Amino acid sequence: GDSGNPFGHIGIITEVGDDFVELIQQNIGTKTRQKLKLVKYAGIYTIADYDILGWLRTPCTAE
Repeated sequence: GDSGNPFGHIGIITEVGDDFVELIQQNIGTKTRQKLKLVKYAGIYTIADYDILGWLRTPCTAE
């Protein structure tokens, strides 16, 4: 990661609005809860002004 932490950090999205995502984070310093701008670009939603290195998702299950 940056800022001297070689392990990076983890964030969990707790709420999704029309133009934001709210998340809680660990190993990030003092910003443990944050709302980030959500934008749609070329038909794909992304979090503005942040580089996402990876996502961890639960497996989909067919019913």
